[in-house]
Amino acid sequence: MNIPEDFKNELLDRVSLAQVAGATLNWDQRKSQPSKGDFWACCPFHSEKTPSFHVDDRKGFYYCFGCHEKGNAISFLRNTRNMGYRDAIESLAGMVGMKVPAPTQRERERADRASVMQSTCEEALIFFEQSLQAGLGAATRSYLDERGVSNQTRKFFRIGYAPAGTELIAHLERKGFSEQQMLDAGLVAKSDRNNDLYCRFRDRLIFPICNPRGQAIAFGGRAMASGVPAKYVNSPETELFSKGSCLFNHGPARNACGGKEPLLVVEGYMDVVSLQQAGIGSCVAPLGTAVTETQLRQIWRMSPKPVLALDGDAAGLRAAERTARIALPQLEPNKTLSFCIMPAGMDPDDVVRQQGKDGMLELVSQAVSMSEFLWQCETRNRDISIPEGRAELEAALLRSVRTIKDQTVRKHYWEHFTGRLGGGGGTAAERPQRSKRPWSGRQRQQVFKPTFELRNSPLVKADPSVGAHQNLRETFVLGLCLSVPEIVGDCLETLEHLEMFCGDNQRILYSITAHFELAESGGDNFRDSVVRDVGEALIRNILETKQVLNAPALRIAKENRGERRANAKTALIEEIRKLETANGAMAEISNAQNEVADGGDNPTARVASAVSARELAKRGLDTLETGEFEVHANGVRVSVDELREFDAACDG
Repeated sequence: MNIPEDFKNELLDRVSLAQVAGATLNWDQRKSQPSKGDFWACCPFHSEKTPSFHVDDRKGFYYCFGCHEKGNAISFLRNTRNMGYRDAIESLAGMVGMKVPAPTQRERERADRASVMQSTCEEALIFFEQSLQAGLGAATRSYLDERGVSNQTRKFFRIGYAPAGTELIAHLERKGFSEQQMLDAGLVAKSDRNNDLYCRFRDRLIFPICNPRGQAIAFGGRAMASGVPAKYVNSPETELFSKGSCLFNHGPARNACGGKEPLLVVEGYMDVVSLQQAGIGSCVAPLGTAVTETQLRQIWRMSPKPVLALDGDAAGLRAAERTARIALPQLEPNKTLSFCIMPAGMDPDDVVRQQGKDGMLELVSQAVSMSEFLWQCETRNRDISIPEGRAELEAALLRSVRTIKDQTVRKHYWEHFTGRLGGGGGTAAERPQRSKRPWSGRQRQQVFKPTFELRNSPLVKADPSVGAHQNLRETFVLGLCLSVPEIVGDCLETLEHLEMFCGDNQRILYSITAHFELAESGGDNFRDSVVRDVGEALIRNILETKQVLNAPALRIAKENRGERRANAKTALIEEIRKLETANGAMAEISNAQNEVADGGDNPTARVASAVSARELAKRGLDTLETGEFEVHANGVRVSVDELREFDAACDG
């Protein structure tokens, strides 16, 4: 919910961050200097023995030199006590005797709806837990006993059982939940035959899916009977739950990260349960066979070097390779993946039950790097003992390396592969070329020297695999956020789920959303924080782009804050819509390529969908690049804004 900036700033001025954090932390007496507002403690966000968590009480900010977490009193409460944004502000306001302004009607309705959905899920979870302990859950308890899942572990994950009938519906009705509320929470559905309600989870072992704060927002169910169409099912998409954006065991794994053990990404619920029971708490699972880009970003926020530990079968290898392809474009100097494929026919659950924690960690210690795994994928089923096979391998590796957006990482990957190929430098087209003399023989030639603006133009720097138009839109979205920071909070949820594909744009977007609390004030602190994260050159290039400088929303005087904010927000929403449409086109094309690669014989529908999406994305592109124009009979394009001003002057 939006909180007035002046209220939030006054609140942060009144609150002592040292007092707020001191209720949780033990200050190091040797390093701390209370008289100067300087406090040190062991970080609450990762395990450490030497204090590296610093609080500057005078400025009201904290920073950890170990895990790089930073923020203010609001973010501290949100991250350490699992509070929502408004809850944290209300808690701080209560400490200093301030009253939080009432939210708008729309915000109240949205918050109330989300609260009811979460309450519905929580009540359903209580029912599932009770059902597991009742007579109906006897067979499920026996199954858990056979799998070696202890009662303590069952309570930790709040594992339950969904009966085969409609008992859940009757339970929720007794608790006062309506039919629509059950539907909204994804717990029930309506029959196509008679429109009656039925439970989505019937005779299934239930695993609650929680947000990072530990609140149940959805469920995963394993069928207890044989012969059912789907062994595992998840809740449908709701306002609280998006399958591609959530991780099983996210909150506990985040708390466990930072120790000696790496973050493990496994395939299934039972893998996580077994690892946790064995003492490996830093483990998560996607809610499907493949890790999505959004999930990968969340994983990297927990650990820069996680290990993918998937099943040792053909499906596990395919999932690992898909994840590698998704990760390649996002690799950075301190952001990578390792791959630990289980022995043939085994999954992490099998390994940890048969060989224990030490056996699992021994396998993890043998995980191969991303570059090695990519080499293994490309050399599999290829005869590289012959020149033709090596040429084919080189072309495949080149295609993969070209998808890496970070130039430094891309350079070192190619040098690594060419070294293994024995070429010492790759193909002539890829090897670094010495600069040629600007003359040939006696005749001196004119050398063209591009200007700084041309070298840094979004059209010149655009990733060829994505396109200049895509880069231009992404630059425009980032430019709006940086120029009018107040709109970041208005569109925060959309921005957090937005995918960017060009250069460093995704890294800039991460920084913008990470500092959204500073953005709401519209001050220099926000831009300074983003510059510290990504560098001044990248931000300057965006803000000095012609399309950003000439944006109609930004030509409004800064003194007219309300109008400027409203227009910038409208422009941002419109460009995000077009950008998401373009991203959808790229996704459809990628899926069509995968279908062809997997032997599919009908990718036509996907290609048609991609073409349609691309055409939608291009609509209004002239507006973004050159402003809005009308073409007169003489062929001259005249600005619509100028025409309106001219008409107004004539009418006056």
